[in-house]
Amino acid sequence: MRFFALALSLLGALAFSSPIDKAVDLKFTSAGITLVGTLYEPDGPGPYPVIVSVQGSGPVVRSSSFYQADRRMFVPHGFAVFLWDKRGCGASGGQFNDTEAFSVLASDVVAAVGAMKSRPEIDPKRIVVKGLSQGAWIAPLAATLCPDISGVICIGGGGVSVLDQMIYIRGQMLLDSGLTFDEVQHVNGLRRKVWQYYQTGKGYDEAKADWQAASKEPWFAKAGWKGDLATPEDVKDPQYDFFRNYTTYDPAPVLSRLHVPVIALFGTLDRFGPPAESVAGWQSAIEGGHLTDATVRIFANAGHAINVMPNGFEKVLVGPEHEQKMKEMKVEFIPGFEDYLVGWVKARFLR
Repeated sequence: MRFFALALSLLGALAFSSPIDKAVDLKFTSAGITLVGTLYEPDGPGPYPVIVSVQGSGPVVRSSSFYQADRRMFVPHGFAVFLWDKRGCGASGGQFNDTEAFSVLASDVVAAVGAMKSRPEIDPKRIVVKGLSQGAWIAPLAATLCPDISGVICIGGGGVSVLDQMIYIRGQMLLDSGLTFDEVQHVNGLRRKVWQYYQTGKGYDEAKADWQAASKEPWFAKAGWKGDLATPEDVKDPQYDFFRNYTTYDPAPVLSRLHVPVIALFGTLDRFGPPAESVAGWQSAIEGGHLTDATVRIFANAGHAINVMPNGFEKVLVGPEHEQKMKEMKVEFIPGFEDYLVGWVKARFLR
């Protein structure tokens, strides 16, 4: 049995090689691990503002299409862009772990920001972190840990807990498999109870009673479930690290501590995160926190990465299937998205 921390990044864009930028390969360390990246610099004299791109989940390298999309989007407008191979991927050291605690990934972002601050061609007061999907959880967390971060961009995530988002994704997969909406709602309710038990190891008796009652329902087998619920001893196995390390993250306290300019953008056709609930989560954080410059917008008919969805709702894939899809897809953004985002960033960080 394997649980996937999904590679949620569905941005696909062609990798462009632009004659107006120059590339500098860099190494930096995070907790003793050497990470390797490339700094793309715009034409003209510095010091430049820089966009530090934060990876989504799954194995990600700097040549990935969504990384290169950031390069294409921002470098022509006078921004440097820093991309690096995720720990354990590409040329970077360490071990890739799909259930890595967010604090570890955020520490890598802080180290990348430190590397940017040390560069003479980079303006240390204009360092912006941009996270897509899982990166939309990591980027705000890094901003609360590092005073050198001047702004945060979040695409397709960050507004709900990991538990809520994972339940939503699994529900979308069941809809793809033919379950009705009502059946998926029943499955999601049981899944929430069971996963909370997996997270903590507590509440076994209640979860077991619900599991046994649900096993008599037709939707139980349709969801792929069978047998008995894992015992508290079973749950100690490392395969349940996904629940202990990953699904426990709640962004609300982090978002309420942000005080730098923030923009969070979503698509109405997002199948990898609940768009309405995500927007509500961000708005709640804005109202109850310290944000004085915050923008939240949802784009109609857009997917997870604010991309065009030519066939409506695309099938939800996970693990290796998703990674292969990411390598193959060529996706365009919703019209107006790039201009909107670049305009927001230029208004705040381009002198």
